[in-house]
Amino acid sequence: MIENDRIKPDLAVNVVLFTLVETEKLSRSIWANSLISTGKLSGPTDTGTGLFVVTLRDTESDQEIRVLPGDLVTGNESLLEAAIRVVRDVLGVKTNVKLRQIDIFDKADRTVGSRVISIPYWGAIAFDDLRLVLGGRYQVGLELVTSTEFIDTWEQQHNGLEDFDGVSRFGHRLAPNQQRGHERRTNFDMGKPAILGHDHDDMVFYGWRKLRHAFTGRLDPFRFLGMLPFGREFRISDLQNFRDVARGEKSQADQFRRSMLQSEMPLLRQTMKVDNTKRGKPARLYELNMDSSQLDFDSNEEL
Repeated sequence: MIENDRIKPDLAVNVVLFTLVETEKLSRSIWANSLISTGKLSGPTDTGTGLFVVTLRDTESDQEIRVLPGDLVTGNESLLEAAIRVVRDVLGVKTNVKLRQIDIFDKADRTVGSRVISIPYWGAIAFDDLRLVLGGRYQVGLELVTSTEFIDTWEQQHNGLEDFDGVSRFGHRLAPNQQRGHERRTNFDMGKPAILGHDHDDMVFYGWRKLRHAFTGRLDPFRFLGMLPFGREFRISDLQNFRDVARGEKSQADQFRRSMLQSEMPLLRQTMKVDNTKRGKPARLYELNMDSSQLDFDSNEEL
């Protein structure tokens, strides 16, 4: 047996942490053209909604490479404990984040030098809870996953979205038909340049595919995600934008509104206020029928 074959691989965790941002807020912020947003949003301008993933500067590379936050697992902690530590200590996020395991990344050639097996976790965080750490320590930043404008552009370029089961900058899936089943296409599959270093593009893609389940069936998306993305009051259109961007799809406004207002989920309660702050017809404001104290953070899962 070759001596190197006796070397045990290191075990690491990475965290795919998503956040939702009204791109108007981001583009008008002090971070718009900084490394915090990487200067490569490649999608939103000053309208719509964007789904972003949190990234760091790769401290082991001399090039400007962005990667997912992560660290090696120590001998006295579980995988989940290590992932929580990455969120709290590496990123500096102090709010609770609900984490779920994605998969195992264990190809022998995935890292240079000593072999590292990584177990990525995914979660979601409200932008207001994340903004406090942007730019800090390891140049904590954002990378666009998908956005209102990205989906609109994709629809125009491909004559519709009927052939796709969700689209993003990190890949997509084709909808099944008589000739094929669900067919995955990551950037690597399509021969496109990587967005993040190492194999972190695939981690983002698979984390995003799991995030989409928040809006499947009768799930309460906010308890599933463990976060409240809006302020206390919001429009139905804000909720629709969140759903569409998270899934990389487009829904019909009237149909979505009916499904929310007729839903058996105790999700919405209407306030007496009317929103006149945006262009167009004034809209009624709603509240989530819950607050942050009702979110269940004790059900972090190691699947």
